[in-house]
Amino acid sequence: MKKASSTLLMVMLLFSLSIATWFLQNKQSINSNASSSTSLSFFPATSANSALETSVGNPVSFDIMLDPNANYISTVRLEIKYNASKFQATGNNTLQINPDAFSTIIEGPVLDDSTGTIDVTAAIGIDPTKSIKQLKKIGTLNLIAKAETDNDYSLISFTTETQAYSLSPNDHAFENVMSTALPAYIHILPAGQISPPIQTPVPTILLSPTPSTPPSPTPTPLATDTVLTFTAFLHSIGNSGDTANPTKNDFSNKQPTRTARPFTTEIYSAANQPVATASGNLIYNATNGNYTGTIIIPNTIPSNTYIVKLKTDSYLKKRIDGISTISPATKLTLAPVTLVAGDINGDNLINILDYNQLMACYSDLANSSSCDTIKKTFSDLNDDGQVNLFDYNLFIREIQVQTGD
Repeated sequence: MKKASSTLLMVMLLFSLSIATWFLQNKQSINSNASSSTSLSFFPATSANSALETSVGNPVSFDIMLDPNANYISTVRLEIKYNASKFQATGNNTLQINPDAFSTIIEGPVLDDSTGTIDVTAAIGIDPTKSIKQLKKIGTLNLIAKAETDNDYSLISFTTETQAYSLSPNDHAFENVMSTALPAYIHILPAGQISPPIQTPVPTILLSPTPSTPPSPTPTPLATDTVLTFTAFLHSIGNSGDTANPTKNDFSNKQPTRTARPFTTEIYSAANQPVATASGNLIYNATNGNYTGTIIIPNTIPSNTYIVKLKTDSYLKKRIDGISTISPATKLTLAPVTLVAGDINGDNLINILDYNQLMACYSDLANSSSCDTIKKTFSDLNDDGQVNLFDYNLFIREIQVQTGD
């Protein structure tokens, strides 16, 4: 048992070092301009003037190519549409995701051959060093031609539900960086008549970028109480970015579902020994994009200088800057503090245990069967009522900070 524990500890240490190295290397490319420049295409390439020609009954196969350009892609949701009267799906083989590109299938593929739609969400897993930074085949689509298109062609295309999310420090965790998606054009001839495909550039199609447990009431402080006033910014909510890009908050959730949420403060001596713990509710301030409020501290602690830390569900504990002088029956306003998201199981760490719970609660295409209400609330990192691509990408962007204060 001791040997197994030592091996697990070594694996987690090596993983932590690789994460830290990756983020330090990529911090060098930070600038102030976001770049939604990822594109998708089918290969072989086709166009309206140079459609791929095949015959009724023949297989039709396209590789799906992803070009991230300036983005570092961690996850994609693909929704592909084809004409169900012209093409037939090939069962479990219809859409094959390339495991060298995306090691984790979060949801799907969900196939509806009656409407001609295929939906899948794929990701790089828990390791941000695996993000896609150059042109790569991410999958293969396999259909069968079943009816002629006469003198016209039939399209296979990506719908506007198709999305991609990036780990680049220039991007936001919830920013859909998909900019273009190129369709495939197919001309289906009568059975037995086959012409080879002609590969030419194709015109582009622009895609538009596409959050419980109620807190307890905060008690009213008495004149003899010690009252601490807090201002907390939560990554991905309001006017806060994330670890990869702290200043970019335009895509952060401005309307969290929990406008009042419980926070816990811990008081430590100057030697970092625990002295007291207290809890209270902080209220979301939509104007300032943060949580503010007061927490009452027991008057049993003597007047002295202390270290103050703050925590809330799904976020790492964070020490507030400076040393605070706290005395009985006084009021003290502390410096603003920013908390890092991802501590889903509440152990003040961000690691594989949090990732596993997030994946168990992920429910973008279908409801999760292994996630209760409380787990869903804690896994909903951006507090928009859903556990989906946003929460996954935020988690991967935050994982460089793996231990709270």
